[in-house]
Amino acid sequence: MRWYQLAAAQGNAAAQTNVGYLYEKGLGIQQNYAEAMRWYRMAADQGEPTALNNIGVFYDNGYGVPQNYGEAIRWYEKAANQGNIDAEYNLALLYADGRGVPSNLDEARHWMQKAADAGDPQALVWLSLH
Repeated sequence: MRWYQLAAAQGNAAAQTNVGYLYEKGLGIQQNYAEAMRWYRMAADQGEPTALNNIGVFYDNGYGVPQNYGEAIRWYEKAANQGNIDAEYNLALLYADGRGVPSNLDEARHWMQKAADAGDPQALVWLSLH
């Protein structure tokens, strides 16, 4: 944590994301969703795709924020448009289930295929079933 925080304080977006992750999971520090979100937002302000996806996960699941599928989609789209595999998969599920948007299997397949093409095994399974 100490080294990540030093790098994060100097504006390193990857380190900021890692600090956020440690707070999110409570690894080596007390779990704190608000603090995790603060670090993720710093990294997201620099366009860091993992942080963008993780903010989407927070809104998708209501981790320390009110659950809001529309906000989750907004953050997932930002990350997915940068090729973040997790965000592509997460976005596809929201389109498939119609959470935050009308159900759209074509859009779900589009994002799921991108994730599968990048090697996501869960996306491959989903595509084989749909």
